[in-house]
Amino acid sequence: MRMPSITVRIVRPLDVSLVIHRSVGGATAEVVLPTGRGTLHLPSVQDGDDENHLRVDAPQGFTKASAVLPGSMLGWGGYNAPNQVSANGLGFQFIANIDTGGSALGSVSLSGLNELHQELSSWIRRFCSWTQLILNQPLDLTDPAPGVIHPPSSAALTWGELDGIESLMSSSPPPFAINVEIETTSVSERLMEKSDLTGITALANDPETIAPVEVQFLGASRLAAQRGRLRQCLVEVGIGLEALLTRLLRLDKGHGKTLGKLVGDATDAGLSLPDDIKVNLVSPRNDAVHRGADPSRQVALRAVEILDGLIRTHTPGFSFDISRERAHRPHRLDLNIVSSQ
Repeated sequence: MRMPSITVRIVRPLDVSLVIHRSVGGATAEVVLPTGRGTLHLPSVQDGDDENHLRVDAPQGFTKASAVLPGSMLGWGGYNAPNQVSANGLGFQFIANIDTGGSALGSVSLSGLNELHQELSSWIRRFCSWTQLILNQPLDLTDPAPGVIHPPSSAALTWGELDGIESLMSSSPPPFAINVEIETTSVSERLMEKSDLTGITALANDPETIAPVEVQFLGASRLAAQRGRLRQCLVEVGIGLEALLTRLLRLDKGHGKTLGKLVGDATDAGLSLPDDIKVNLVSPRNDAVHRGADPSRQVALRAVEILDGLIRTHTPGFSFDISRERAHRPHRLDLNIVSSQ
């Protein structure tokens, strides 16, 4: 008996919320998997109670899931800043031939979709990886930025006792520091807009596409700077610059030239390099590698900016628009609710 073609809808939570422009709300994009094609659906964005807030709702066709969303999603998303929201999960739609065992569709739950779910998991990992590399949004909890994780040590349970009588218990957290960006820098997260969604889903659709080495190390340097590991940041930038100049000068990978020699050769070859590349990248990187010196944050951010600019020129297609707005991501702080016993 021929199995019917059924529209299959899947909701998958994101480990870390995706920060999008309001115009991306409700957007769709094609998803290509080894066994077929489907559609990605982003949560919709509606006007909130006042002009300064936005409401994040289910994608079109996915309202059925709103009442039973996975607990990790905490709803479809929420308001971050003017014209910015967080998307906590993604919707996917596919057409599949499924055997319902002769039962009416309304009386069964779908099973036998393991292959589809496995392929979709791989696709989501690629989507998150490309989003980190291109927009610097750390969506992968195996390589997170500090602001996306609630540290258990920030929780506290407090009560008092006098003459055998105990007070009610308080779960108020102790004071803790949050680092908030005041200005947009070379390591800031960037807001996803429609053009980014199109480009990133296209990259995720092709598992054979691998980011150039210099782009991988640029992404690693940004994550290191977000964590405050400025020496590691400079080391990653140096490796990325070596990889880029090695390719541009058409050298063998095992050439053995130092970073300073590569920069000199690139200048002699007529490549346009920033005037401060030695002062703000090569020398601080050598100090970090050979003497274990920690650079200032200003120097580290400038080094990232230098590498980013060269990649934009010589490896186009793997960077956000230079005018892309900074993404505002609220730091995560889980509530700790206790009974009044």
